[in-house]
Amino acid sequence: EKYEGEWEKAQRVDGPGTMSYLNGDRYCGYWVKEKHEGDGKMRFRNGDQFEGAWVAGAMNGKGSLRYANGDTFQGNFVENAREEEGEGVMKYKNGDLYRGQWSACVVSGTGTMSYRNGDVYTGHWCKNKREGEGEMTFSDGTRYTGGWRRGRKEGEGSMYTPSDNYTVSGQFVNDLLCGGARSIVYPNGDIFKGKCDRNNRRIDGVGSMVFSTGDKYVSLCLSLLLLLLLLLSRSPYSPFAFNSNTLCLTPPPP
Repeated sequence: EKYEGEWEKAQRVDGPGTMSYLNGDRYCGYWVKEKHEGDGKMRFRNGDQFEGAWVAGAMNGKGSLRYANGDTFQGNFVENAREEEGEGVMKYKNGDLYRGQWSACVVSGTGTMSYRNGDVYTGHWCKNKREGEGEMTFSDGTRYTGGWRRGRKEGEGSMYTPSDNYTVSGQFVNDLLCGGARSIVYPNGDIFKGKCDRNNRRIDGVGSMVFSTGDKYVSLCLSLLLLLLLLLSRSPYSPFAFNSNTLCLTPPPP
């Protein structure tokens, strides 16, 4: 071992100093009673490098650990190890950046991952996977908000796509909208609720449109329209008015 620093009566003086250990580790920082104390840097023989707080010879408190593989973690350390439960920042060697909660030293809880391709996810995580409720904004401007399972879109959710310039909502399975949208929100504020095809175009079945002007309409497929027309046309107090294949909700006559 080799120590470089202040000595007094064959003992290291409290203060800054550098120790090169026989196993290949090298510490540079402050000492108190011949132990690492305060701010210091340790380069381990396996290539890992730590910079941060030391207490009684061990990594304790806030610090930054750069792994030999290029990943860097910033957060709290307890007795020479990352705090198992808490918050921290991980900069991955591939360019991804995570800020948020950890559990058992894996991404779990709530946090934000900024991917190198420009995608950004904010929400819940479980064992390094997107899980539960969260929002992903993709680099092309597409935005998904809703459920996730094992890193994929799963459950109730809504998707906005810049190319269509509207938001569709429905049930997602394995990253895909299952059976078409159940609602569409248009940029002008109009809202359609009903059945759509896989391309999110309004199709047969019961549906309603609420316009930004406040007008409300309910549209039906032609067969249902004819049936209702037959049943209601004889009533002078019918609350419905018909126009082509659209059933309009109107107040009854006085």
